[in-house]
Amino acid sequence: MSISRVFGPSGGSGIAILAFVDLSSQIDNSNQIFTLPPFKKGVLIVYYNGLSQRLGEEISETSNTTFSTSFVAQTGSSLFAYYQPL
Repeated sequence: MSISRVFGPSGGSGIAILAFVDLSSQIDNSNQIFTLPPFKKGVLIVYYNGLSQRLGEEISETSNTTFSTSFVAQTGSSLFAYYQPL
């Protein structure tokens, strides 16, 4: 799992820090639950094969470290997440 900082404070207040993680290695043709480092609920953006997935539709936050998908991702696909770390 590769994690990198995407956005961060630039001297102003109220700017959220978002981190990026490539979850593609967790895809196994059956998994619908994916694990992240601890994140703030409600600030999760997921892309499956480059398409944004809707929170509450295709994506559900199941805890502050996991989310589930309404679909089964296929091996060879890409799954990326942007989130606000706790």
